[in-house]
Amino acid sequence: MRLLRRALIALVGTFLALILVAPLALYMYGLSGVDGRPERPVQMASEAEQQRIWNQARGVGPVVIKQMNPYGYALDFFNGRVRPPAGEILPYWIARTYLLEHRLNSGTLSWHLSSAALTIWISRNWSAEEILTVASRTVPPDRRAPLVVPKKQEGS
Repeated sequence: MRLLRRALIALVGTFLALILVAPLALYMYGLSGVDGRPERPVQMASEAEQQRIWNQARGVGPVVIKQMNPYGYALDFFNGRVRPPAGEILPYWIARTYLLEHRLNSGTLSWHLSSAALTIWISRNWSAEEILTVASRTVPPDRRAPLVVPKKQEGS
């Protein structure tokens, strides 16, 4: 009986440790698949350009770019969030553009992990003004954030 209890405790402990370590390990693996990091801009874009790219990402109101982390990113993924806010779309656009020429690993899974990791890294290491500046210079003017139309509820 004691042996079974110890085995169960060890199994639960191992499972919890894996849940806690997995997002950080995947983040580090994703960053390891990127050759270098994007460079910060030397000269910032004008306020009009920054506002244009914010509107292009379907941002509403004042610019809000929160620092992401691997745990929050994983929670959003598993909670099935349909559309990220503009403050997360812009770092993703920068990461995606950078990865097109600076990816070390091949394969779809590696692409997604590196893209997510670099998006998190950019949001944590750059200011909102730097993100808006680089996005305004690298994102084509016709790219728009996806517009998600909510599903109709039954009985409506």
